[in-house]
Amino acid sequence: MVSKNRMVFNIQESSLKHLFLAAIALLCILPQLALTAEMPSRENRMVHRDGNRIVDGDGHPLKLRGVNLGGWLLWEPWMWGGHLLASESKLSSRLESVVGPEQMAKFRQEVYDNFITEADIQRISTLGFNVVRVPMNHTIFENGGPGFQILDRLLSWADRYHVYVILDLHSAPGGQAKIFTADSDGGKLLWDSPENQSRTVALWKSIAQRYKDRRIVAGYDLLNEPAPESGQQLFDMDREIVAGIREVDPAHMVIVEGSQYASDFSMFNELLSPNQAYSFHMYTRKQDNRSEKLAEISRISKAQNVPMWCGEFGENNYEMIDSTLALFDNPQNDVDGWAFWTWKRGPAPNPTLMTFDLPPQWKHVVERDSSPLALGKPKSNETLEAMQQFVQAIRLDHARPDPKMTSILTSHLKRQ
Repeated sequence: MVSKNRMVFNIQESSLKHLFLAAIALLCILPQLALTAEMPSRENRMVHRDGNRIVDGDGHPLKLRGVNLGGWLLWEPWMWGGHLLASESKLSSRLESVVGPEQMAKFRQEVYDNFITEADIQRISTLGFNVVRVPMNHTIFENGGPGFQILDRLLSWADRYHVYVILDLHSAPGGQAKIFTADSDGGKLLWDSPENQSRTVALWKSIAQRYKDRRIVAGYDLLNEPAPESGQQLFDMDREIVAGIREVDPAHMVIVEGSQYASDFSMFNELLSPNQAYSFHMYTRKQDNRSEKLAEISRISKAQNVPMWCGEFGENNYEMIDSTLALFDNPQNDVDGWAFWTWKRGPAPNPTLMTFDLPPQWKHVVERDSSPLALGKPKSNETLEAMQQFVQAIRLDHARPDPKMTSILTSHLKRQ
């Protein structure tokens, strides 16, 4: 005969087993629930994925063709006459050591206010481009930084001139690569620090929360040119970022870059979101492997039925840039648009759309910055004057267009 206490224990034990099994089942289906919780394509009024094509909020096919706003919200000193491998943090710290934190903060804000203005967005629109990709340093959003105020202003211009905006996290907390463009702070990289990973997810969640209703935002480019030790690290990090975004924004397209500086997508054997695109970068250095790279990218696009978009290309001669665009135009390659690197910078060996001349005094300052031991430390008053000259030089009305580069790019805008 079974006692009443024993019967109660059996019933409780059985209930606990059922609860445990139910919890396990829920954990197994949570990723699927997260995917299906997103806004269906037919209801989405934002730019979004429809099969292996990008479409606008009305469901019409959309080729996003435009330019990067490189050098604005993440500084690459080589574009300003500095050392090729210098980072934003190194340039900033060296200037600050000469002029002090107050003057450095003033200079930083003046660069943000003058490097890209409404006139730049208007000119980009007039040329026929329909998108700008905005490389951003995580630091502009931290410690009271002006990141959101700058983006709010940019989006108002973009709305006015009908130019879509892709927000690109070019430097994540800690840095997603050791290369200068990721502006690593010298501590633990993103991949090695749970704290930096949490900060990255929180940053994207705050960006998505603020802009979840802005139709002019075409997508969130999660991590620029990531270089983790393993593909699994990238997959897991992107999955966490997407989950954070989807908590507040079910509609905007997420843009996922491959490992090894946006060239290797082998770790993505499944989509992180029903509304995503892959973004690759196309730079040709020692050998011309563009056709092979595009064939592999096209294979992934077809296999997963997902759009592929070129987030960066350029920094080459006219002929190579033109022939790269011809490859993108070929419908067999499944490239759903591109963003040329870059809209505006100082003189460099390769052509760009707009070039601003570097004031002699500024060139003297950045040359000293590149070789401080050889040339000595610049004086504060000379550096301040050079910084002011530079702020004026970067404005659009002081930049020179390159008609040949402009003609090459714009000739491909209408092609299908």
